[in-house]
Amino acid sequence: MKIKIRGVEYELRYSLRALFIYEQITGKRYEEGDASVNDFLLFYSYLLASNKNFPLDDFDAFIDVCDEDPTLYATFAKWITSEIQRVNKLFPADDSKKKAK
Repeated sequence: MKIKIRGVEYELRYSLRALFIYEQITGKRYEEGDASVNDFLLFYSYLLASNKNFPLDDFDAFIDVCDEDPTLYATFAKWITSEIQRVNKLFPADDSKKKAK
């Protein structure tokens, strides 16, 4: 998927690299339901992972851009939700372990 930031299109790809970048930045795994800052850090991580020359190498500058255009995060949230649903359909959770307890 492509997302336009300040008139420039950037790629968003669902990848492990983004999760690795997130973990390097925060020092922990991403957990859905964490504080809002973590959701924006995840968004930032996906942009860094998907675009080798992403110009906003500073998280504060990235937040400034998100403040300028609130639709950016809304677009990301919709995209990441659809990607998670797609992956969950491909690799459904094994509920048999939960039922055995």
